Amino acid sequence: MQVKLVIDKKRQVVLFAEADKQFVDFLMSLALSLPNDTITRLLSANNKLYRSIQNLRHIYTHPGIVYTIMDDLEVKTTFNSFTLLYHLNTDVNAVKKETVSVGIDEV
Repeated sequence: MQVKLVIDKKRQVVLFAEADKQFVDFLMSLALSLPNDTITRLLSANNKLYRSIQNLRHIYTHPGIVYTIMDDLEVKTTFNSFTLLYHLNTDVNAVKKETVSVGIDEV
């Protein structure tokens, strides 16, 4: 699977990722297949993660559409990257885009 990462070059952090239905379905399957004790441990550590997993359960994806995935695992249909960078208070010249492969070795 190919995922495009938009990275802040100065801070070296991923701002958001762009991926297709296959990757979003993969994320949902991970969230839905976690053992109960793992979910309990994660939920007690981070309430934001709980909300993200709950949001993943209600997503309907369609083939041929690119989705934007934020660091809180919120999945949205892709919109203008410039608008998103503006809302993240990030200079367009301060970012780079990299395509990475995610496969069985990375999981």
